[in-house]
Amino acid sequence: MQDSTLAVADLYRQGGFDISDDFGDLPDHLAVELEFLYVLLFTSRQTRSDGDMGTAKTIDALNQRFLREHLGAWVGAFAAATDSSAQTTFCRELAALTERFVQQEAS
Repeated sequence: MQDSTLAVADLYRQGGFDISDDFGDLPDHLAVELEFLYVLLFTSRQTRSDGDMGTAKTIDALNQRFLREHLGAWVGAFAAATDSSAQTTFCRELAALTERFVQQEAS
């Protein structure tokens, strides 16, 4: 594992996010990072709904850091690589949609 993998695992820990022991890929796999993004977004909205603005702000700050330092930093390159090498339109469009979603959340 490289430094970036260890750093994202630390963010997961800060967000209370655990990866199953039987998950066979690294913590910075796209599926894991997207799941963590979902958990952050859901938790932020839930805590706001509960009136816990302090926790919501903490989660939002963790979300922005995660997007800036990890998922948002490489999803563009991932989408470009998928666009140039994927053999199906579905994969290309899914990668482009994922990139747009992440960019929207980061802004």
